[in-house]
Amino acid sequence: MEKGKMTVPFTLMGEEYELLVDYGEITWPEKVGFEVSKSDVFDISSGLGFPFMRARVESPQKNSYRNLVAFIQTTTSKYFDQVDDMVVAMNEKAVDIPPFLREKGFPFYAFGYPSEIFSARFSDLRAFSKLSREINTFLVTFPNPANDNTVSCLAAFSWGFVEWRDKGKHLVKLLPFKKLDFEYWNYSLEVLERDFGSFRFVRQGRKPSQ
Repeated sequence: MEKGKMTVPFTLMGEEYELLVDYGEITWPEKVGFEVSKSDVFDISSGLGFPFMRARVESPQKNSYRNLVAFIQTTTSKYFDQVDDMVVAMNEKAVDIPPFLREKGFPFYAFGYPSEIFSARFSDLRAFSKLSREINTFLVTFPNPANDNTVSCLAAFSWGFVEWRDKGKHLVKLLPFKKLDFEYWNYSLEVLERDFGSFRFVRQGRKPSQ
């Protein structure tokens, strides 16, 4: 699969860390494991040409409870009835987690000591002609006594895709992978607090992308 790399520095409990991100285009759908996580009727070829992402934390302390972090992902999906439409037919904003975690009221895509995340995308046009989906990935603190049981953003980046039908062809374009300011985390708090109100999410001050 075609890949690129990105490094996002961040600070946790006074220590300097790095978030290492691999990303790119799915050219071999078999390699992302869709057959494991999807149903028997899922066509793994529907992921061909779509983006994948893997991110992991490089820690200065290999064995420590201080490494406890988590990932939260949000999606903004804009659906269009016609390819050339300027008006969005449906705009969905959501926290990106499996249904069973949503039912349990758990907003974290992954967590660990430190955490790692993998995510791969596939077609989701439904009955529309065009879909633009932006995915914002946030590395966050996992609530524990050391941080007063709060969730705050440590680092952030975005990625995604646009897919559309044109003259019988199904086309896909990857959105740029880019680092994000903390303002994007603040924008996401509306949907996070709406869907997971039992957690204490912390609003961040603006920090320039590096």
